[in-house]
Formats: sequence, C-alpha cells, structure tokens
Amino acid sequence: RGYFAKRHDSPKESGMRPTNYAPLFFRFFRFLPLPLLFSFVCLLGLLGSWGCGSASGQSSRTVPVITTDDPEAETLYRNSLRAERDGRIDEAEEGYREFIARFEEDPLRYIVRLQLGRLLLARADEDHAIRLLEEAREHGDEETRERAALYLGLAKHLRDENQDAIALLEPLSGKLIDAEERALHQRTLAAACLAVRDYLCGLEALDSLSRRDESGKMEEDEEDAIGTIVNSELREEELAELYERLPREGKSWELVAKRHLMHV
Repeated sequence: RGYFAKRHDSPKESGMRPTNYAPLFFRFFRFLPLPLLFSFVCLLGLLGSWGCGSASGQSSRTVPVITTDDPEAETLYRNSLRAERDGRIDEAEEGYREFIARFEEDPLRYIVRLQLGRLLLARADEDHAIRLLEEAREHGDEETRERAALYLGLAKHLRDENQDAIALLEPLSGKLIDAEERALHQRTLAAACLAVRDYLCGLEALDSLSRRDESGKMEEDEEDAIGTIVNSELREEELAELYERLPREGKSWELVAKRHLMHV
C-alpha cells in the first residue's frame, strides 16, 4: 500500500483505473528500516515537535497543560520524553509502558497513552496504537483528545478505513496547535477523501496546505497532486460540481475552471 494511494473498491465499480498518489506525497513508512523510519516520521510530523524537538508532551509548550504532583511519575515521564526526543525509541516505549503500569490514576496517564500510541503507530502496530489512542481521545483533556483523534484518523486511513478516518479528521480543521500536525492532518484528510472519491473534501484539504505558513506557497508535490487529480481523474460531471463548489481562491478551482471551460 502507498501512504497516499488512491484506491477504489474495484476498477469495475469505479469505472476508472486506481491511481497511486504515493510519488506525489510520501511513501507509506512501514517498509522503511527502523532507524530511517523515525527520521522519516519526524519529518512527516507523526512524532512532530513532541518527540523530535522538545521535551514537552503537548504542542510546543515547555510544560504540559496537565501536570502531576507525584515526583516519581514526573521523572519517569520526562525521561521517556527525553529518550523519544533523542531517538532512543525503545527506551521511550519502555518508559511509557512502565508509566502506564505504575501510575494508573496519575493525571498524565492519557498524555502518556497518546505518546505511546504514536510510537506504536510508527512501528506499524496499529491494533495496540488504536486502543491507546482511543483511551486518550475518550478521557484526556481537550488538546489530548484532539491530537489523539488526529493519530486515530491516520491509523484508520492506513487500514483503508477511510470513512472512519474522515469522520475523525474533519472536525479537527482549524483546531490543532502545532504547524506540523496541522500539515499531517490536511495530508491525511486529503488522502482519505481521495480514496473514497470525495474530490471536494480532498482538493480543499490540499488547497489548505498552501495556507499553513505566511508565504502561502504550495509545495511542488501538492501542486502536482492537484494537477494529476484534475487532469486525469475527474469526470465531466465532477468537474462541473467542483467548479461550482470549490473555493475560488484555491489552486484547485483554477485548474478545475480551465478544464471545465474546455468541456463547456
């Protein structure tokens, strides 16, 4: 499977040949060697600024919103985060597991479940990752719930459960704090929507990536992806609908309009 692979239930049902979008985005990371895997994951934002660049368990803050009064729990949590930040992933995983076993009622317990769930997802252990992320999404504070929903959505997409992924990811638009996680959110939402031929959702998500920094410049891979979809995938009736419904300021509408007007 490609990470951003466009899939249909069958070529016969869709009437179109499935297209692999992996070269236009990122290739699915589970086939990488483990050392390269975590470097790739940091770039992607799956560990983001939490595991790769800071010792905080939430967004870019220096301390979590949720704190603990137990010094042993605090020390174990910080040491695990530091190990994750430094790339000592086995040590970080062991620390998170120990925390869950020892501090069942600690206020940090759902943040730790989120952290461990992300690590397990990066290791392609989706079943255990989903269980932990669901606990964090159900019981954590607001930011932890939102971040858990992001990684659950990614997990569902990787399992080809794209409608479930969309249901988790769409409500997060505009809510995530970290820029890398916002980009991960939009890429994953785009992939899930395209996998079920929801081109409006998918193209809007791709357009939103160009607005994630002040420059507003769209990355070449994303622009190429939009061009491939508009020029190769869309039927005439889909072009007409997207022409009417896509936001006019996005790159997608510009390309849709050019192709649509050629058919009118």
